[in-house]
Amino acid sequence: MNRPLILFAAGLVVLLAACSDDTTNPETRRPTDVDDVAEDGAFIPGAAALIGAWDPDDNIKEPFDFDVGYNDIGDGSLDRLSDFLDSSTATHDTVLITWEPWLWTPEQSEPVALAEIIDGSYEEVIISWAQIIDSQGDLEVLLRPAPRMDVMGVYPWSGGEAEEYQEYWRHIVDVFREEEVENVKWVWSPGGAADSLDYYPGDEYVDMVGLIVNVAAAWEEPGADGGFRPFATIVKPLIDQFSSLQKPFVAAEVAIDLETEEQEREWMLAMLDTLRDDSAGIEMLAYVNDDYPGDDLAIDWHLLPGPQRLFEEALRETSAVAG
Repeated sequence: MNRPLILFAAGLVVLLAACSDDTTNPETRRPTDVDDVAEDGAFIPGAAALIGAWDPDDNIKEPFDFDVGYNDIGDGSLDRLSDFLDSSTATHDTVLITWEPWLWTPEQSEPVALAEIIDGSYEEVIISWAQIIDSQGDLEVLLRPAPRMDVMGVYPWSGGEAEEYQEYWRHIVDVFREEEVENVKWVWSPGGAADSLDYYPGDEYVDMVGLIVNVAAAWEEPGADGGFRPFATIVKPLIDQFSSLQKPFVAAEVAIDLETEEQEREWMLAMLDTLRDDSAGIEMLAYVNDDYPGDDLAIDWHLLPGPQRLFEEALRETSAVAG
């Protein structure tokens, strides 16, 4: 299944400074000569956190600790949900699904107003989602509805009335409770705006907080050391911002597209080192190994060979620990 087309580039450009034209050209992403993951003697860190990825092209060759999926709220989402969960049940105990209010087809994506979901227009679909998930028994399903709700211009549902978002969220959770679904957890995933907590639907409606970490040379400049903002620098203020909620943290959407393979490799090393530290407080991480879902910026979230080998090594280590 291809991920539904989500055009959020404009909002991100507003939030982050653009880089020069040559950094947005994929041809400038020069692979370095990486023959071996640790050919320079660098320590290859494992990870205390569980690791998964949205990898529709099946580029990553190691099995994930949990599966990652994206889906919409249209009638066609039901077959996609069933197929995804059926395939996951054979190999995983947990899946993370980003559930977005779109009506999606391969040709286009049409947004669904939150008010339509609140007033019951999509009740049958939501009930069917609840029943399909409930039928999976022991498979734990983490649902991440309508992320980045707090950042104006990112998605159609972003930056709207906080009270409406809270009502939307509580409505779908209440439907699942009416269906007595016990194998679902709810991941609230804000963008980190100053007023993010205004969109929080309440402790009894949220199980985890999903952090978003996207770094691209197309929209930000490297620092004085030539590197881009590291994972730890991004997640620490987010964890500080939401620590009062006393909910577990999952890095629910991580993606990078830097200028060179070596920059991405160093970024990945630092990220895995952060995950390896239990004190970081991150229990799970999902990488988006896919094309950028907008078509107006030259961004490619796919991992280059060196960073991908590091990611795969971390997956081998977490699998060995779990085994």
